Amino acid sequence: MAGALRLLLIGCLLQGSLCQTFEAFMPQTIAVLSGSCVTIPCSFNIEETFKSDLDNTCTAIWKIGGDEVFGTSDPTEQQARQRLHGEVTGDLTKKDCTTTLNNMTTDYSGEYFFRLQCQNRMKYTFPDTTVNIVVEAAPPSPTLTSSRLEMKEGSSVSLSCSAAAPCPSLPPTLTWTPRLGNSQETLKENQDKTKVMTSVLTFTASRLHDGQTISCTALYNQQAGSKNLSAAASSTVSILFAPEILFSSGCIRTAAQINCSCETVGNPPPTVKWQLDGTPVNDSDKFTISYELLNDTRLRSFIAINQLQSKDSSILVCFSINSVGSASLLMPVSDYLMNWQEYQWLFIISPIIMSAMACLHMITIGICCYKVNHFSRLSKRLRREEDTYASLQLSAVCPEYDTLQVSKSAIPFEAKHLPLGVTHLFGGTPGCSYTPLLQQGAVEACSLCQTFEAFMPQTIAVLSGSCVTIPCSFNIAERFTSDLDNTCTAIWKIGGDEVFGTSDPIEQQARQRLHGEVTGDLTKKDCTTTLNNMTTDYSGEYFFRLQCQNRMKYTFPDTTVNIVVEAAPPSPTLTPSRLEVKEGSSVSLSCSAAAPCPSLPPTLTWTRRLGKSQETLKENQDKTKVMTSVLTFTASRLHDGQTISCTALYNQQAGSKNLSAAASSTVSILYAPRLPSVSVSPSGLVQAGSAVTLACRSDANPAVKYTWYRVDGDQKLVVGSENNVTLNNIDRKKKGPYMCEAKNAHGEANATVLLDFGFAPEILFSSGCIRTAAQINCSCETVGNPPPTVKWQLDGTPVNDSDKFTISYELLNDTRLRSFIAINQLQSKDSSILVCFSINSVGSASLLMPVSDYLMNWQEYQWLFIISPIIMSAMACLHMITIGICCYKVNHFSRLSKRLRREEDTYASLQLSAVCPEYDTLQVSKDPPPPSQMW
Repeated sequence: MAGALRLLLIGCLLQGSLCQTFEAFMPQTIAVLSGSCVTIPCSFNIEETFKSDLDNTCTAIWKIGGDEVFGTSDPTEQQARQRLHGEVTGDLTKKDCTTTLNNMTTDYSGEYFFRLQCQNRMKYTFPDTTVNIVVEAAPPSPTLTSSRLEMKEGSSVSLSCSAAAPCPSLPPTLTWTPRLGNSQETLKENQDKTKVMTSVLTFTASRLHDGQTISCTALYNQQAGSKNLSAAASSTVSILFAPEILFSSGCIRTAAQINCSCETVGNPPPTVKWQLDGTPVNDSDKFTISYELLNDTRLRSFIAINQLQSKDSSILVCFSINSVGSASLLMPVSDYLMNWQEYQWLFIISPIIMSAMACLHMITIGICCYKVNHFSRLSKRLRREEDTYASLQLSAVCPEYDTLQVSKSAIPFEAKHLPLGVTHLFGGTPGCSYTPLLQQGAVEACSLCQTFEAFMPQTIAVLSGSCVTIPCSFNIAERFTSDLDNTCTAIWKIGGDEVFGTSDPIEQQARQRLHGEVTGDLTKKDCTTTLNNMTTDYSGEYFFRLQCQNRMKYTFPDTTVNIVVEAAPPSPTLTPSRLEVKEGSSVSLSCSAAAPCPSLPPTLTWTRRLGKSQETLKENQDKTKVMTSVLTFTASRLHDGQTISCTALYNQQAGSKNLSAAASSTVSILYAPRLPSVSVSPSGLVQAGSAVTLACRSDANPAVKYTWYRVDGDQKLVVGSENNVTLNNIDRKKKGPYMCEAKNAHGEANATVLLDFGFAPEILFSSGCIRTAAQINCSCETVGNPPPTVKWQLDGTPVNDSDKFTISYELLNDTRLRSFIAINQLQSKDSSILVCFSINSVGSASLLMPVSDYLMNWQEYQWLFIISPIIMSAMACLHMITIGICCYKVNHFSRLSKRLRREEDTYASLQLSAVCPEYDTLQVSKDPPPPSQMW
């Protein structure tokens, strides 16, 4: 028992000692977007005695409260707790516990603890340091900061937009609207190691920008299965600029006065002053002045001159002034005082002059037409006669033309100047230079040629006006090594001419030798030499000669360096010349420029500066120097197609101007398609039977392959494989939805569109009326696009909601509407036709409802249905009898007329029997009776 207590006490003391030295470092709070990842910057310290336990068996475990949400190795526990997925991106053996958690949801918001667990005695939870991860459904708005919210026209403006990047592998994309200038995007690190994407928009302030709202939009690209989200922030630009007087300013004259206006714009808002012939004028009996503020920056001033005569002063000036500057406009008001009667002759003579000019113009046109016709006929005659001219004599040749004589003589060849030095051969060995000091030992000199050698670059390109350093070393015969002392001098020759190193002042003045210094140690066989202020006259093959104040005098003729002095610097070299990488990958672009003058190496600058760069002065294998700059950045789709240039600025020696050269490379970023943008043309409502074009556009590299589908339930029917697809003779049954799929080798994305058909209203069969005890209720259900409106009429008179009519409406969906009307006091004596009108911009429809049908009780009028057929039958019989009598009478008179015409008798009178009292005696005469006696 005592042993157990002792062990417990030791464990507590040990735990206490650990707590004093164990600590973790991480941000206090990280906000992350739901559906995205989050990277937790994390580092820790442990007690010195446990450092040896940090090995590859260590695991990072993250907890919310007591629940492990990442890092447990138990598959059963992982399935039960629905743990997060991710990876430890830091190196635990180096005390870096940085971790990335994927596909975060709001369920995983909370305080996170870090636990270090190794397969040894190192197992520890850091309870005092936590990170509060807040998972939000919407992205946070970016932050806009401006160097100045109010700036003067012409000044340089820098507007910065920053958005948190909790998932550095998918940083937000920042875009500016409108894009007033160039922008530079950078992924930066905060003090707590979290990341932020920053974009700086730089532009020159112009009055055209004044009042514009500049917005910065942060587009967050989510992980698989989540849609992209965006948030925006905006700032209004205020540009201060001097006043400007607009062209709308001027004067007009009325019968009694001259009215002038001066319209001006400026920021701050300008003030307007008037002067007449240099004297300020104010509101008075003679001058009426008023002002009209058109907006925040525009002002219009009016002045009415009431008593100005032609003898008065004639120059009116409008001054517009604000704190930035001023403007003025002269208005010669005397022009408006002119009496037109004084110039009446001008109005009379002007038509005469114009008529004369018109006649002259017509005569000229006639002559030209005659000439053209004449020459046309002449040309035809010449072609017809087919004359051939041996030569053509041209007259009035301009004196600027001269005779061009071409000689067969070849261009003379200018022989190249040969070197003055003479090379001798001894014993068949080439390259030995004869010198007077070695005349008695010629054979010995030839033996030296076998061991004497120099090492230097073959070619060095140097900029005129700069220096050049020649890397040089040499070997000599072993027995001459002791002759290398401080008396030795390096001499450089072009051919046989010494251009550097002679000690004779007179010779130096005569030959205009180069200046410089031997930077190498000749006693250590290092002949490196720097020559200053090189010019093109000193281009050529350089020989090295070693000359000491003893027997060591030797020229190295077999090894030369060709120094090419150029007027323009060489272009730097970019590696790789063509850059093609995948989005999100790390890119290194190298730029190198020769540094023939190491004391003045070129300065390398990048445009655009997409990331950090590191400059280094390196040495080639031939000992020449080169300046190298390596630009490192993370590839983003925003970089695609951009041209990155590297400029090498060469700082010249005194008396020469600096020069620069550049090289450029085009960046190609490979990335999956973005969310497509889909549209329908023509826009607006689609008419049945017409043709529509579906357009789809997605940003991707390489270019996407487009496929259009019509979605019908669970099926997708291919309708086209181009980004633009035309559907002909389309009807409402094919309204979609239509889906555009954009795909390339790196991923795919899709978007849908639903065709909006326009059609005239239709009134459905469900419309009609029913009767209740107190009223008649009618409904009119209609469908159309655009959504129709419903109007009611009773016997041609529009009806509205009132005591007699109760009207209501029910919108069933975007295209269907139902209207109800209740007729409360309609009697049988009232009008009986109710009409429902359905109307939209495409057409209309109507339905007649005979509401009187619903007013009559047919049982009350059952006798009417019985007696009506009897009455109608009797009327029909009477009608037939009348028709029979009429036919008989007509036939009778027809036969009588024929008989009278046949017998041609004349009756004095005609006695008729059984004549009705209505009939009278009819006397027929052969002579036509007068009309008054005919019946």
